[in-house]
Amino acid sequence: MLLSLLLGLFQLVQQDLPTPQVINTQNGLSNNIVYETYQDKSGYLWIATDNGLNRYDGYDFKTFYYNSEDSTTISSNIVRTVLEDSTGNLWVGTFDGLNLYNPKTESFRRFKNDKNIPNGRLDIQHMTIDGKGKIWINSLRTIGWFDTNTLEFGFTDPNYPASTMAVDNMDRVWSSSKTGTIDLIEADGKGFIQKAAFHITKKQPLYWGVYSETLWVNEINFQDKLNVKTSVLPKLPNAAFARELLETDSNTLWIGTEIGLFIYKKREDQLTEIKLGNATTLTSAIRSIDMDKNGGIWVGTLGGLFHFDAFQKPFNHLDIVRGAGDVIMGLEEIDGKIYTNALGNGLYEYDLRTGNSRKLSFKGNPPVGFDFIWSIKSVPESNYPLWLATDAGLLLYNPENGLWKDSKLHVSNKPINPSFSIYLTDRDFNWVSAQEGVHQVRKKDGKILKTLPLFDYTKESIIQDLTQIGSQLFIATEGVGTIIYNVKTEAISRLSDVVPDATSIASTPTWQLFKDDKTLWLATNRGLFSYHTISGAFNSFNEHSSLNNRIIFSIEKDENDVFWMGTERGLISYDRRSETVYNYKKNDGLENIEFNRKSVKKSTDGILYFGGVNGITVFDPNRIQQNTVIPKVYIKNLAVTTKDSTYNLPINDLESVVLPWNGNTIQLEFVAINFTNPDQNQYKHQLVGYDPDWVKQENSRLARYVRLPPGSYEFNVLGANNDGLWNPIPAQFSIEILPPFWQTWWFRTLVLLTIITMLWALYRYRVKKLLEVERMRLRIAGDLHDEVGSGLSGIALTGDLLQRQLQNGGAKPELVERITKNARNLASSLDAIVWLIDPNKESLGDLLIKTRAVGSELLNQPILEVDDRLSDNDRLKPLSADQKRHLFLFMKEGFNNIAKHAKAKQVSLTVESRENELHLRLSDNGVGFDTSLIDPGHGLGSLSNRAELLKAEFSIKSTLGKGTEIGLKMKLP
Repeated sequence: MLLSLLLGLFQLVQQDLPTPQVINTQNGLSNNIVYETYQDKSGYLWIATDNGLNRYDGYDFKTFYYNSEDSTTISSNIVRTVLEDSTGNLWVGTFDGLNLYNPKTESFRRFKNDKNIPNGRLDIQHMTIDGKGKIWINSLRTIGWFDTNTLEFGFTDPNYPASTMAVDNMDRVWSSSKTGTIDLIEADGKGFIQKAAFHITKKQPLYWGVYSETLWVNEINFQDKLNVKTSVLPKLPNAAFARELLETDSNTLWIGTEIGLFIYKKREDQLTEIKLGNATTLTSAIRSIDMDKNGGIWVGTLGGLFHFDAFQKPFNHLDIVRGAGDVIMGLEEIDGKIYTNALGNGLYEYDLRTGNSRKLSFKGNPPVGFDFIWSIKSVPESNYPLWLATDAGLLLYNPENGLWKDSKLHVSNKPINPSFSIYLTDRDFNWVSAQEGVHQVRKKDGKILKTLPLFDYTKESIIQDLTQIGSQLFIATEGVGTIIYNVKTEAISRLSDVVPDATSIASTPTWQLFKDDKTLWLATNRGLFSYHTISGAFNSFNEHSSLNNRIIFSIEKDENDVFWMGTERGLISYDRRSETVYNYKKNDGLENIEFNRKSVKKSTDGILYFGGVNGITVFDPNRIQQNTVIPKVYIKNLAVTTKDSTYNLPINDLESVVLPWNGNTIQLEFVAINFTNPDQNQYKHQLVGYDPDWVKQENSRLARYVRLPPGSYEFNVLGANNDGLWNPIPAQFSIEILPPFWQTWWFRTLVLLTIITMLWALYRYRVKKLLEVERMRLRIAGDLHDEVGSGLSGIALTGDLLQRQLQNGGAKPELVERITKNARNLASSLDAIVWLIDPNKESLGDLLIKTRAVGSELLNQPILEVDDRLSDNDRLKPLSADQKRHLFLFMKEGFNNIAKHAKAKQVSLTVESRENELHLRLSDNGVGFDTSLIDPGHGLGSLSNRAELLKAEFSIKSTLGKGTEIGLKMKLP
């Protein structure tokens, strides 16, 4: 199948070759010295150069370089040859060894095996592979092989002066030497069987033709000695050496030399030199000729790479007015000669056979405006066979003698009535437009037979074109739509009045009318329209994107019923049977991009001529091949943007990726491998799970998504080649964006558990507080019973005693004093109880204030000095109800002991916080006591118990005659 495709493609060699595309460092190639090209199974083109290995996808180059500090890079920057084995592994031969490419990591594994290589370094010049998986290597010094199965090298005679080699269809390896011999390598690869030898010191080219199944040799005498079917190379100019050979079919051989490129036709024995643009010494030095899988030919030179594209459109260009403006307006072809007007520069004749052009002269004094010619028609019935619609009116002209005649298209008294259009009829007259109307002009002598005044229309517009279908003469204008004149009834109407659907172009400039049987085609400023004169059907073709609102200046139909249109942005073809539309631009080989009105002509042999602002485009529609190669589509790269950076993730052979939640802005790059005008490739993509439908892109290979929600997605992309042939199988890539941790199931579960725990803790805390309040109530009840009850009992007893003394006639004053003291103590106890239950007095600072007040109250005579070392933060630290109560009672007990027993004159209290611990020291300068002899009474025991309840460390120091110090150290909350 592939062979038949390639055979068909390159039958064009005998005809005109497409203009080669030049690829060099200006396009991104790493070096202009190209040793070889190879298209791999994925469609990528690998280009071996003198400075790096290039991978080309039709848009961009990926270059691989040698790095002495990275053993996974290619072994040398001088890359000479590339091939694939049967499993798809890519092997690269360089100045310093063999390399195996890893597509997943885009790295290389080097194979040098220096110890077994004759004469040291393995400088690979060329490689070929046989059917057994052996890569045959031609180095500067000898022939060798590399077994892709065992990964082992082998070499033939190290003294053999190898020149070229070839592997035939029986996997036999042929070699030519620098001394002029052609030899067959033995089956084990270790020796040679000399098949032909000449006593000359001259290397011989050698090439196996896969299509002709022959061994190409340079000497006819070899044919009788090699015992293999051979073909003899032609004699080349200047005895040039055929260093590169390529068969494209059984009859065609491409030959590369140091002086240029040639094509040899074997059966015709015809040699043709092929020019590579503006050939130089460097571009004439051919280093490789290779054919890709689509039939394209790639020619490597010392001055860049040249691509002969099998699907490039064969548009040719005629430069009529050399060295001057070449704006073409009006076209006619008569007997192999083109007649045209270079706008404002007169009438020109171009001979298609000789390629010569000349400006035609007008005898006498032609009228002003004769050199602005808008339409040219051939009228063989007239003595003036060229009719010219000019700014000076209708001029009849004879190109043989330069004679001319003015037909005087006057309706009013205006001396000049410009003409823009001529319509040829099959009767004895033609229709000719003027600024003020339309005229019937007799073919024989140019006499005006009838005039149709159109003042009501032409005062607002200019007549651009005329055509007649049946009895209806259609008149296209530049500003009032299309007018219909019925030649039988002489009725005049507008097309928009007859056909309501035509109101959409009632004021749109219409540049050309094309008659196709009973259908009128209108080329307008808003695209293409048709009107069927029998049914009245009016159609717009704007549903085609390439036709939508395009400015169509000219229209013609080829022999295959395909319409061709000249527009403001290239050529358009429209096949109404298949409803296919193709747009042709500069990349297709057009030198004209903007075409002109009334500047189209179809010759008798079907060749189309379109005039534009830069000469004439000429082509055979039958040779315009559509690209039938379905492009392979790949996703190349994924760019991930986070808050702080953007990083690229090469896709290579990856099928999926998992991204963090903050990497949810992504951009994917994709490519359709097509080397024919890849800028005209089309794409459409869809991110399944996000895009509701396919997103079509014609000029972009990027798809960007911003802040994607967490989830799983599949990115699909379809690609079409330059002619709109789609690959129905999308390239796919799976993307998973993880949710932020607060949206994960485990986090939500944890939050739920935390809330439940907090609610439970809150419940426990509430219960605990209620219990504390209950215990507080019990303690208050106990305190009230103990202190208030005992105080009141004491007051009552003392009062009874005082009452009896008063009854007996005398009361002692100390009893009144006792009652007063008990009352005060009772008030102090009640005040302490109220303070203890006050919820607004629960900080360490509040405790210190209360302690200072209680101490001053209990210590009448000694002076209480308080050394407050607490920070503001420490003062605000809360105390639990138990801590508050026990600390207060601890300090109160200490003050009571000093007041009762110490006989001190000075008391000091030091309060400080160290490392989240509260340190209290209460000291006096009283009598002191011996701590070893004194049994702790209720006071000391109470202090110790309070410290134990506070989970604090309690200490006491006392010396007879020097006083006592008690200490407390406890953890702060």
